[in-house]
Amino acid sequence: MPKPRRPIYLMEENMKKNKIFAILSVLVIVTMLLASCKKAPTAEVTLSFRVVDRAYLPSPDKVAQEIQAQLKEVGINVTLKEMESAAFIDATSAGQEAFYLLGWNADYPDATNFYDYHFGNANNLQFGDLFPDMVEEISAAGKTSDAAARQAHYDTINQMLKDDLMMIPVAHGGSSTAYQANVEGAHSSPLGNENFSVVSNGTDTFVWMQNGEPSSLWCSDETDGETLRACEQVYEALLGFSIGGTDIVPALAESYEANETLDEYTFAIREGVKFQNGADLDASDVVASFVAQWDAMSPNHVGRTGTFEYFGAFFGSFINAESQVAELVDADGLLSLTAPDCEYGGEFKSIEAVDAQTVKFSLCAPDPAFASKVAFSVFSIQDKDFLDANNGDSVKMSETPNGTGPYIVKAWNRGDSVVYEANPEYWGDKALTQNLIFRWSEQSAQRLLELQAGTVNGIDNPGPDDVAAIEADATLALYPRAGFNIFYIGFNNKMAPFDNLDFRKAVAYAIDRQRIVDQYYATGSSVAGSFVPQFVKPGASPDVVWYEFDQAKAKELLKGLGYSVPK
Repeated sequence: MPKPRRPIYLMEENMKKNKIFAILSVLVIVTMLLASCKKAPTAEVTLSFRVVDRAYLPSPDKVAQEIQAQLKEVGINVTLKEMESAAFIDATSAGQEAFYLLGWNADYPDATNFYDYHFGNANNLQFGDLFPDMVEEISAAGKTSDAAARQAHYDTINQMLKDDLMMIPVAHGGSSTAYQANVEGAHSSPLGNENFSVVSNGTDTFVWMQNGEPSSLWCSDETDGETLRACEQVYEALLGFSIGGTDIVPALAESYEANETLDEYTFAIREGVKFQNGADLDASDVVASFVAQWDAMSPNHVGRTGTFEYFGAFFGSFINAESQVAELVDADGLLSLTAPDCEYGGEFKSIEAVDAQTVKFSLCAPDPAFASKVAFSVFSIQDKDFLDANNGDSVKMSETPNGTGPYIVKAWNRGDSVVYEANPEYWGDKALTQNLIFRWSEQSAQRLLELQAGTVNGIDNPGPDDVAAIEADATLALYPRAGFNIFYIGFNNKMAPFDNLDFRKAVAYAIDRQRIVDQYYATGSSVAGSFVPQFVKPGASPDVVWYEFDQAKAKELLKGLGYSVPK
């Protein structure tokens, strides 16, 4: 019997299914082909920097271009973003820049100055999120007086810095100052705090040219070296540093004592010191000056940006940051502030004017570096009444600077110069030169030209290419400065693509640090092995070896992240 024929409607339905299947198959094949032809994206980043020559970073624009070229070789396209100096510092500190060139000159000779400020300071947002285990190690190192125990902490910290890759340490920059050869008292300081009261060119005026204009002339809320140096001619801290050196010397305190456990420091305030407004210095001025930074609810806790980064880096959290738990006490003109306990997270337990000439700091933990910290110019002492009258506002206080130092500010001609005159009532050795003028230029070549022409008498940071010319000129003299600094490439780990550890590693492998030092740094500079120079002990960890230059590894990591890389 003949087979029954399938109904026509079933045959038509099968034909439709076959057509649909064929169309879908073609679409799948086309999609696969398009996917295989689609090019992986190129990594795109922006590198922020300021064109201000510093000891740690000469020729920043050229170094930025070098880094741009090096990253291009592994497939990372870099857009360069040049910023005005103060805006750049404020933006990086506020955590607004993802990828940037920055550095650090030592403020006092201890590893805490480097590690605590950068990686243990909640007020400094430049790296994004801090790592609690690293913060704990940094805190422990700072409280330990035994050198071997401290070094063990720093070895752990340096390994963490490599593992977490918050930045790339690039170089310790050798630098110098240069003066006319007839200048007496000429010097350079490893801390960048040259003191011009001891300098004389035989006339009544000395002109200094540095790299940039100061941001303000009251420096409790500043971090920039050019600003600090300008302030250091006018203001003084309890202690100071030797001229051209790092030894601690008496200043507004003629002496101090620490207890055996290094958690209590008592300072004897020098008698007969006057502020430039005529007020007499006493112990309550010291308390008021520190309270303006320590107490977040103080009406004088204003500054310029209100962050007081150095205080947070050196001494931890502010008191009264969330609610008022302590109040300034005035007992017959003797001021004091005491924390109810140490749970608030800071180092200070109390500051007390014991009598008119004695101040006592009680700490929540031992601090072997406390004397070095309070010698730093950010903690200069101000007249309490002047602070109150200006609400601790750096902008207001810069209009009529009021210090105890060897110079008085006569005029700040913004964009051009700061003009000083010798303080006739200065308690110490009077300034050798009556008039001091600070000028500035971002360009090292311009600074050298003016020194050669005699329009300035001393300059900071001659460019590496200028050193030979200075040494060959009998009318000039060069004063080398030890590379007590660090230049680093910073990442903000909260901002893409630097929120990815493998991407940060790719950048680290792609940077030829030795080439940067060889091409752009002066003699005496070195590739950074740690975040502090190798001579800083405890602090440096030579056994923690940083990422080597390896373009193949950089490309491998980028490819693994889905980026295109050159062959």
